[in-house]
Amino acid sequence: MRLIRWTPSVEDMGKTYSVCHHTLWNTSSVPADMPTSRCIHFAVERCRYCVQGGETLLSIAHALGTDWLQLWGANADLDLPVDGIPANSVIRIGPVHTVQTTQKLSALAVSLATTEELLRAVNRDLPEEQVWVGEGRELCVLPGVCDADVAADGSGRVATEALPPAAPPMPPSPAQA
Repeated sequence: MRLIRWTPSVEDMGKTYSVCHHTLWNTSSVPADMPTSRCIHFAVERCRYCVQGGETLLSIAHALGTDWLQLWGANADLDLPVDGIPANSVIRIGPVHTVQTTQKLSALAVSLATTEELLRAVNRDLPEEQVWVGEGRELCVLPGVCDADVAADGSGRVATEALPPAAPPMPPSPAQA
């Protein structure tokens, strides 16, 4: 017996694969109706991640371009330790959103408080040239729900580097001085 082991990566989310094996029998004692080929078909779930040894919520979040609190919140039911997750654990990286009406990816990103870049990063099956997303399409979403990168006006996420410096504290009023 041979064992084949494969761990899907972020690039594989949402894709379907087929693995087939072909057997060559070198004996005459094998029944004529014994199958010589078998195929297994499987789908890699969207918005799921298989943890590798030594990874933490912080390291996974950094690799995905999000915040560890986003991952922790998406897995609140799993009681995950922040500093080390058992290898081969499967965690959610965000919600799966089903597109209700065909719309531009950039507009969809704004409405989901994320960026087009993050949508593409966790939905690698979106062709680079695709600008419109059709109704019924499922997308993995990393919304900016746990970080300061969500624009206050609802216009989506903003790059942390683009945030203006914090305003200096207000001077005390004459009554407080």
